[in-house]
Amino acid sequence: MTDPTHALSFGVAAADYDRFTPTEWAEFTHSTPLTRDELLGLVRTRSHYLTATPDRQAEVDREVRQLLDTHPDLTGQATINLPYRTLTARTHRT
Repeated sequence: MTDPTHALSFGVAAADYDRFTPTEWAEFTHSTPLTRDELLGLVRTRSHYLTATPDRQAEVDREVRQLLDTHPDLTGQATINLPYRTLTARTHRT
């Protein structure tokens, strides 16, 4: 760390930040197959849905169903492969 006032905010751990080796990054992709109902159930677990008004929740439900019914990659599919991307960072203490 170059700014000593920032280092002080970390207390005794500040010195450790100056000694970390370069960060290693990795990316992992995978997908989870979901039915239409499972996808809608997943949407309904998100905080933006849970805190929305009943009218907004109904609107989101309609929009998800419309997407599933009209998107060329999703129309008529029994299952949807929901892609995920996981980013990781790792460093070592010296």
